Amino acid sequence: MRYKLIILGMMLSVHAWAATMTELDYQDSDAGTPAYRTRILVTPDFLRMDTGIDADNFALLYRATGKLYNVSRDDHQVYLYDTQAPKITLPKPWKITQHVTQINTSTHRFDWAVNGNHCGEITATSKLQADTAVALQQYWRALALSQWKTWQRTPDDVRNQCDLARYVVAIPFVFQYGLPLSDEASDGRSRHYQSDSVVPLRAELFVLPADYKVIKVQ
Repeated sequence: MRYKLIILGMMLSVHAWAATMTELDYQDSDAGTPAYRTRILVTPDFLRMDTGIDADNFALLYRATGKLYNVSRDDHQVYLYDTQAPKITLPKPWKITQHVTQINTSTHRFDWAVNGNHCGEITATSKLQADTAVALQQYWRALALSQWKTWQRTPDDVRNQCDLARYVVAIPFVFQYGLPLSDEASDGRSRHYQSDSVVPLRAELFVLPADYKVIKVQ
C-alpha cells in the first residue's frame, strides 16, 4: 500500500507540473508613445503574445511546427504567416560589434552596433525563464521571412540595418546572454521586464477561434 501511495504521489506531482504555464510581462514603448503591456505565455507546445487581456488580439506560435498565427478580433480573422527561412543577401559591408559588461554571474549588459551605427543597449540574464528565451527566438524566426520582405520593400534611405540584424539575421545575438530584462533601441523603442511567474495552465488561451476565417499572409 505504501508503494502505491508513493507512485500515486509521483503521478500527481507530474500532473501538477504539466498543468502549468509560464507568464512573462514586459512594459513596451515605441518612440513618442505611451508604454503598454506585453504578456507572453509559454508552454512546451505554445507561445502566446498579447496585451494581457484574454479577449484581445493575440499571436500564437506552435513551437513544434513553427506555425505562427495572428488573431484579429475586430474582423474575426486569423492570419497565418509564411514561416520559411528567408534567403538573405546581406548588405556590404556587414559587421556586428558589441561592448559587453558583466553585471553578475548571470547578467550581462551589451551595447551593440551594425557597421558602426549604434543599435542600442540590452541587459539580459540567464537566470530567468530559459525556455521562454528559447520560445521567443522561435517566435522571431517564424516572423523572419515577413520581416525580411518588409525590409526589402523599404526605401534604401530609410532602411534600418539594426532591424535587419535584430529581426532577421542575428536573432540569437539578441538572446546571447538569456532573457532580455531591458532593451533600449537607438530609435526610441524600449522593452522593460516587469515580472515572471509559473501559473496554472489555461488551455483555452492557446486555441484558435474555430469560426474565424484563416488568411495566409503574403
